[in-house]
Amino acid sequence: MSLKVGFIMDPFDKLDAIDEDTSCCLIIECLRRNYQVFYLQVKDLQFWRGRTWGRLHQIIKREGNIFVMAKPELVNLDDLQVIFMRKDPPFDLDYLYSTYLLEQISLHTLIINHPQGIRQANEKLYVLNFPSFAPHSFVSKQPQELKKFLSEVGGQIVIKPLNECSGRGVIYLREGDIGLNSLLEMITQEGERFVIAQEYLPQVREGDKRILLLEGKPLGAMRRIPPLDDYRANIHRGAKFTRAQIDLQDEEICCHLAPRLVKDGIYFAGIDVIGGKVIEINVTSPAGIPEINRLNRSYLEKVVIDWVEKKIG
Repeated sequence: MSLKVGFIMDPFDKLDAIDEDTSCCLIIECLRRNYQVFYLQVKDLQFWRGRTWGRLHQIIKREGNIFVMAKPELVNLDDLQVIFMRKDPPFDLDYLYSTYLLEQISLHTLIINHPQGIRQANEKLYVLNFPSFAPHSFVSKQPQELKKFLSEVGGQIVIKPLNECSGRGVIYLREGDIGLNSLLEMITQEGERFVIAQEYLPQVREGDKRILLLEGKPLGAMRRIPPLDDYRANIHRGAKFTRAQIDLQDEEICCHLAPRLVKDGIYFAGIDVIGGKVIEINVTSPAGIPEINRLNRSYLEKVVIDWVEKKIG
């Protein structure tokens, strides 16, 4: 099958190595199949004469740690059969507006993930739709209300901003900390910004489990173990990754989440599980393919692109 595939991403120069990036693994697999592969950023989108357009760079080939690309051309995105929306958060207004532009072509083009689904599935809040598998959670702007929640769940919480990724802005708080009030004021911007607080799950010291899902079915998993001087199990924050099996509890979680994910057009997702609780559902640019491949000698990108061909075909 010959396809035209677009990837909406952040700049390549933000990457240390293309072999360590999930989006790049998917690009390389598309090139291997002789697809026409195109790269663009959110800033390259525009709407004109009733159509959504993009200033596309065709990726010609890979040379070492870089992709060789042609000069950009303005292209009607209806010409693409598939678009991978893989921009990292922060989920800001530009990100929101880009989903509206992409939705204009969603009837003709397979978009992974669907722009409407990305809007509905805030990565920190989406888990609230599955209360039986979510930790005790509290969403507020108010420092004093967050302090009450801290006391109610045993004196330890983790607080996260709602629009970030890779552990940015996440803080751990304990009841009685001398800087508690100051930290709550800082993360809520003195009551101006919503955050989510979750009960602290001590099992995180043994690591969280990142499970990748493809159309609601588990694709692969790894365990991420935080460094001794941190509580964040993010590889960007120094966590180590080890092999992990998808057990019966994981399958139960995935089975429970799958109908809603598929309904919302969240075809490719990454869930983070600690002690049987889903703490986040990653939908914007779920990562983990290179690490899981290395651990299991697998080629998950091949499975994903096989699925794309079947979905298109």
